[in-house]
Amino acid sequence: ERSGLPRPSPRFEVEELRRGGWELVLKVAQEGEPYRFLTHLEVTAGGKRTLHTVEVSGAGEIRLALEARPTRVVFDALHEVPVAHPSFYTWANIIDDFDELAIVYGTARQIEANHTMARRWQERVADAYIEVLPPLVKDCEADADWVGAHDLIVMGTLADNYFFGHVPAEVPASFGRNHFSWRGESFGAPDDGLVLVLPNPWNSGRVMYVIAANSGMQLYRMTERYPREVPQWARFKGGEIVAKGYFERPGFVATFEE
Repeated sequence: ERSGLPRPSPRFEVEELRRGGWELVLKVAQEGEPYRFLTHLEVTAGGKRTLHTVEVSGAGEIRLALEARPTRVVFDALHEVPVAHPSFYTWANIIDDFDELAIVYGTARQIEANHTMARRWQERVADAYIEVLPPLVKDCEADADWVGAHDLIVMGTLADNYFFGHVPAEVPASFGRNHFSWRGESFGAPDDGLVLVLPNPWNSGRVMYVIAANSGMQLYRMTERYPREVPQWARFKGGEIVAKGYFERPGFVATFEE
């Protein structure tokens, strides 16, 4: 019943308790009339990550008792609160403007293999929704005007697709020949792969879905089924998702020294 979006500014403090243990103190400032909402905190403490449901409703403190000292806290860890931030798209947005969705495959190497994988994925996407085939486009034939007017599914092995080189610098990923890094860790096995959902670098009002694989066989495995459960990123091992989540938002993550 309200216009606009919540603009919460969380602040965390850690206090050691005399009786033993620790207490995490959350204070949330909000501009204007405060919103009331439920959300989750992800707390890393004692080598474990736990989720805690909290209710935010204006001024006041929220206190969580913990056995170990927290080292990292994420506010709204499950992205339940609609807040304004640059990278808000998720995999589910793929159907928002289906008529303007296109599949872009790499042509630097193995053109026929990439084309075959793209055709196979084209059918997966159509089967998942309205049986309309999104067009297939070579990366070398997509000019800037066309790219900015479409949502893109960019796919291929890592050295093949021009668009892998245009993942925004603030995204914690980089791609090389047959290997990639993600969140500071390197992945070079043939059965490693990564899916990202990003604003289109040529038009932030559009989306770029990245399906990147370390090998042709891994690309095959990643596209055997349609992965509805992807939030904003997913790391694959073979055909299985082994890690997934959302991108961190500025001001929503706090770290504490041990």
